[in-house]
Amino acid sequence: MLVFNKQSFIILMVVSISASIIYQVPYLKYVFYDQMVAALNVTNTELGKLSGIYGMIAMFCYPIGGILSDKFRIKNLFSMSMVVMGLLTLWMSTLPSYNTLKVIYALMAIFSILTFWASRQKAIRLISHGNSYPKNQGLSSGILGCTSMLFSFFITYVISQSLDYKSGFQVALYYYGAALIVLGALSYIVIPRFDDEISAETKSSNGKLSLSVVKEVLRLPIVWLTTVSVFSVYGLYITVSYTTPYLTNIYGISESTVSIISSIRTYGLMLISAPLLGYLAMKIGSTARMIVYSSIIALVCVACFVLLPKDAGFILPVTIITLIAALFVGGSYGVYFAQFADGKVPVYMFGTATGIVSFVGFMPDVFVHPLIGSWLDSYQGIEGYNYLFGLMAVFATMSLLASFSINYIYGPKKEPKQVVSEAGA
Repeated sequence: MLVFNKQSFIILMVVSISASIIYQVPYLKYVFYDQMVAALNVTNTELGKLSGIYGMIAMFCYPIGGILSDKFRIKNLFSMSMVVMGLLTLWMSTLPSYNTLKVIYALMAIFSILTFWASRQKAIRLISHGNSYPKNQGLSSGILGCTSMLFSFFITYVISQSLDYKSGFQVALYYYGAALIVLGALSYIVIPRFDDEISAETKSSNGKLSLSVVKEVLRLPIVWLTTVSVFSVYGLYITVSYTTPYLTNIYGISESTVSIISSIRTYGLMLISAPLLGYLAMKIGSTARMIVYSSIIALVCVACFVLLPKDAGFILPVTIITLIAALFVGGSYGVYFAQFADGKVPVYMFGTATGIVSFVGFMPDVFVHPLIGSWLDSYQGIEGYNYLFGLMAVFATMSLLASFSINYIYGPKKEPKQVVSEAGA
């Protein structure tokens, strides 16, 4: 494994910047919601269904992608994913029909999750040594957040300078496609053929997934509780993204201004949210307890969304509340897998546990987008958003209960080994 030196830092930079750009494209509606609806000539429901297609396919790709990353060279998987995603983005820039967009989103799920997601995680681990992996993960998240925010600001400027949404969004996709292809070529040059990336990872199982490990993972209460936590926090993270059309449609804020707010919410806060909550979790001795506090704050923010008057005089307060919700929900989103450490999940089953939790935990991608899209189409004005806030409250409550249970069972004053042994009996 490489010692963290200049070469490792360059690899980390390329990997993190690439991850920033590759995931902006499938989730462009998080920042450019109204522009996408206009440029692609789709309804709220159709845009939601596109995200649902992406999420449904991605869900099955998470556990399989980990196996692929252990059987093939990281540089090949990583660079291929970037180049293919670039080509798909350029295809999308032709503003094709809705049926063609469904094909594009399905392919994007394959090449951004199946061949890329685990490759990125493994690349960071391969350049880490000793206890530097958490530090490198944090640094990677910071680089990713900074790149995403700056690039989205640039795209906002590009769209604002165009004659209309259609031409502006097309040009934006040109930039995204070109960036992905260039980064794909650069990653193939920068990422080396690690000596131990295949043999060391497949030595004990000969490249096959051990069924006994899967059974052992499924017996752990911490895995099921973390699955509920990830499911609810991720669902909450998605619902918070719909504050973009909320600020525009209910409070009348301009699309360009909301895009800047959304860029800060989605990308800028990433620079501080996960490191902040990770630090606070370390200080109080429990990631789960920190997520409980964050869930309570999210519920307070939901109450504020519902109760605040819907007029221009409250634009500033509702914007601040949106950013506060994003700060704590985004922070929880960045650290929820750290609850495995609360439950003392053995290192040798971390990969299997992560794959199982990802498979179920990211299911909100499948149904939340189409559901909210249909609400916004079917119910005019604030009524559709009240349904949204109800769903936010449900996810926040689920998150609170799941992480409270983890903290209660595995907290600093508890003895997790007794619970695990009972579950395995």
